Amino acid sequence: MNRVRFWPLMALLAACSGTSGDSAEIEAGIRIVSPDNGDWFDIGEDVSLEAEAWQVGGDSVELTTATWEVDGWTGEGNPLLTSDLPAGKLILEVYADVAGETLNDSVEIAVWAR
Repeated sequence: MNRVRFWPLMALLAACSGTSGDSAEIEAGIRIVSPDNGDWFDIGEDVSLEAEAWQVGGDSVELTTATWEVDGWTGEGNPLLTSDLPAGKLILEVYADVAGETLNDSVEIAVWAR
């Protein structure tokens, strides 16, 4: 009968779970909720820009102010509805201050001129 040895897996799980007494604290962060990475739009189409943020420890933060940038275009707000994004394959970036720290995230989108 073959025996499967689980101790290496158990040791790895124990090391990753923070059971050594040093639990890893969740860092503050921001994530673009809309649009999704890889989304595409027609030029002039309404696009909803929205991000979510959390503070150290993982608690949600109400994010009412954010700066959105893409290829020379800038917008302010969260959420933000816009129809004037430039055409092309673009990297959309969001920046926001959370607890005194400037955080950012990005997604790749495409806006097609027809």
